[in-house]
Amino acid sequence: MKSRNYIWSGLPSQHGFTLVELIIVIVIIGILALSAQAKYLDLSANAERAACFANQMALETAQTIFYTNTMITSGTGRYASSLEELAPNLREQKAPVCPGGGEYQLLSNGKAECTVAEHSRTLQANGNGNGNGNGNGNGNGNNGDNGNHFGQTGNKGNHYGNGNGNGNNGTGNN
Repeated sequence: MKSRNYIWSGLPSQHGFTLVELIIVIVIIGILALSAQAKYLDLSANAERAACFANQMALETAQTIFYTNTMITSGTGRYASSLEELAPNLREQKAPVCPGGGEYQLLSNGKAECTVAEHSRTLQANGNGNGNGNGNGNGNGNNGDNGNHFGQTGNKGNHYGNGNGNGNNGTGNN
């Protein structure tokens, strides 16, 4: 009986992939990995920014509590000038840490802001609005935080002048 050896019999042998096929697969895997990495980095930056915003809001809430306590005890309300003064009103009695390595600063109006530019809440509102400075204007844009819109500060839901956000006749929904 004659054994059949297809390798030596002249028939083509299919024992693996060609070099071109392997290179194509490697290139495709590389492209997928790069797109996944870009998405991951974008989500990480968004999460870091959101955590910093939450910390700023916690500091502002502690400022409100501090103001109320000083109003009750001394008859004159004032905001804390340092993070150490706010510590009793904060979770675990210590100031939050910015995930981006920034420092929190307490403003004289009770607001808190981060030294990392990307974490500034006043730059988050965008869109176009036309106004005459009296709150009469129509515009569409993304809602901002507590009415802070590129230098225009108002109460939540109020957009003054050329405030960006959904500003219709000076008011909008936040």
